[in-house]
Amino acid sequence: MAAPRALRPSLTRATPASAARPSAPRQAGSPLTLELYEVASSQPAADRAALAPASPLPEADLQALLARVPALEPPVEPATFVLREGPTPPPRAGQTALKVLAAVVDPLPAPPTMTGPPRVVRRSPEGAVARTDRVSVSFSQEMVALGSQEAASRQVPLRLEPAVPASLRWLGTKTAELVADAPLPMATRFTVEVPAGTRAASGEGLPEAERWTFETPPPSLSSVWPKDDPAVRGDAGERQRALPLLVLRFDQRVDPVAIARLVALTSGLQRVGTRVATADEVAAATAKDPDLKRH
Repeated sequence: MAAPRALRPSLTRATPASAARPSAPRQAGSPLTLELYEVASSQPAADRAALAPASPLPEADLQALLARVPALEPPVEPATFVLREGPTPPPRAGQTALKVLAAVVDPLPAPPTMTGPPRVVRRSPEGAVARTDRVSVSFSQEMVALGSQEAASRQVPLRLEPAVPASLRWLGTKTAELVADAPLPMATRFTVEVPAGTRAASGEGLPEAERWTFETPPPSLSSVWPKDDPAVRGDAGERQRALPLLVLRFDQRVDPVAIARLVALTSGLQRVGTRVATADEVAAATAKDPDLKRH
């Protein structure tokens, strides 16, 4: 039995006249035919009403009509920001009396007038001090006139012994400061003197010299090698005990010969002589014990 054959539809454009013509019935096995055609719209046309005849109003009638319209109110301005009043403060105890008080102004006291010769009222530094590079002194009255530092620096009321390179400047008219070019040497006692007869701006001179002293810090021992340290044992301890070398380190430069004269080394009740080690002895000891370089 043969398989049914597939049918392919065909499209044709038909005119309105041909659409009205009835089509013949399709026979079995014949192709399917679709016909497309245009038709008139079935919607009715829009009904547009005719406008009524009109004419402009006479001027008199127009004015009469406008007179019946209420007048327009003027535009209202927008309200500005209004700060509300705060709460009423609590009542205060007592009564408030309104009275005009007379102003009482105390006149400022006149500055004291310095009479007589000048005198030293402050000096610095004094006694044992930390490392410093300046010395200052203040007087009871003006010593120089207001002007340039160059003119004021010609008057040098300070003397420092031992002398060091320094320059003097005035801090105002009553205080002189001597500033060294470098920090003052350590472990040194300095003497400061303001000579007698040092004149003030008034012409009066210092009746007698003013002297005082101060000392910069002396050297202090910062480390010793070798030392009896229980933590140093084994080979390191044996190397330290085998080297006939004593290392003393200070916090500032010292004279090794002067220090050697002050060192007393004893073993039991017997004193052991000491001297300053030579460079070759230090190099040989360092080669035997590298830890010595840290000291």
